[in-house]
Amino acid sequence: MKDRKVGIMTLALTLIGLGVILTYNNFIAIDMTKTLRILAAVSIIVLGVEFIVMEWSNRKSEDKVRLKMSGLCIFTLIIIYAASSIIPLGIVINNEKITFHGWSLFNNFNQHQYTFERSYEEDVEDLTKFVVRNNYGDIEIVPTETTKVTVNATIQVGLNEEDETKAETIADETINIKSLGDILEVSATRYQNNTSISIDYTISVPSYLITAINNGNGDVQIKGVKEVAVDNRYGDVVIRDIAGKVSLENQNGHITVNNIGDSLAVQNSYGNITAVTIDGDTKIENKNGDVEVEGVSGDIDIENRYDDIRFSQITGNVVIDQQNGEVKGDQVGKSVEVSTKYSSVSLEDVKGDIDIETQNEDVTITDIGGNVVVTNQSGKVIGKNLGKDVSVKNKYAMVKLEDVKGKVDVETQNDLIELKKYRIGYKSDTKIW
Repeated sequence: MKDRKVGIMTLALTLIGLGVILTYNNFIAIDMTKTLRILAAVSIIVLGVEFIVMEWSNRKSEDKVRLKMSGLCIFTLIIIYAASSIIPLGIVINNEKITFHGWSLFNNFNQHQYTFERSYEEDVEDLTKFVVRNNYGDIEIVPTETTKVTVNATIQVGLNEEDETKAETIADETINIKSLGDILEVSATRYQNNTSISIDYTISVPSYLITAINNGNGDVQIKGVKEVAVDNRYGDVVIRDIAGKVSLENQNGHITVNNIGDSLAVQNSYGNITAVTIDGDTKIENKNGDVEVEGVSGDIDIENRYDDIRFSQITGNVVIDQQNGEVKGDQVGKSVEVSTKYSSVSLEDVKGDIDIETQNEDVTITDIGGNVVVTNQSGKVIGKNLGKDVSVKNKYAMVKLEDVKGKVDVETQNDLIELKKYRIGYKSDTKIW
């Protein structure tokens, strides 16, 4: 019986798709991590369809063949998926800035690099918003007391051939500045023909302007403006001294936010988030990075995966959704709600109620002013100086409570319960199984 390999057609289509993606990315920046994962998933589906079709054809044919998977096809799919996973992971582990210039195969052949300095100035007295769109490079925004935006740009042009005149012409033409209604926009032309361009900006902006940044592959620093919205990839973001709201979306970089006059909203992955002195509600979503929040005049809502959460000096309510990382908080003016898996929880000095649900890790609570509800599995629950009623459900681990001012209701299995200094008036309400 003859052998027939399954996956040759899938391999061909996958390579064509990869080539199209890499070519297309020379013209428009693509999130390669997500794109490669989609390509790998689609290729697996195509491989399954190819196997079904060949099996059906084999059953209909008189000349039977033995179907075998193509090892080269499987190897290619593994490499594509591994590439999409290793890249962001490497950034986190090394804790270094890594710049991906569009993943262009052709950029590697830009052997001749030229650098130029350019400056531009625009009056924005009647405008309300300033926008920067950049593909590759760092952006720094600083405040000015004038009514003018001053753009200082360092432009790096890469060519295959040695031609400084051509490079300078490209540098002169690449930055576009235009007014759109009440908006001033700075953007860059994306060149073809194996030309790579990166632009580092230092821009002075009047403090009364709302500032929006859309950047790929670079760091962003902003201070001293009215409001901020940032969409960035593959770089760190630092925002401070902002009068109004701040909204951030980032990938593969750390975020530092300090002294914000209104609410804060952050979405990030593969990087740490630090937010200090926020005069408004704060909402943070993160993956694969620590989250640290301090000094918030308002509520905070944090969702995190695979790293730690720490918060302190919060005047409002706290809501935490966490997996696989430590949760630690103190000095909270209102209530705290924690929902987590495989994460230890430590809370101290909370004025309101607390509600904790976790699994397989310890819970430690101290100086709680309101009611306490804790649900845990296979982790200790230790509480001290609890101001109102306490309800604890636990399995297979110790519950230790001391100095409880209200009623105590404890349910556990197969382990020790220890109660000290709870009010005698509530002794009859203590339930232990």
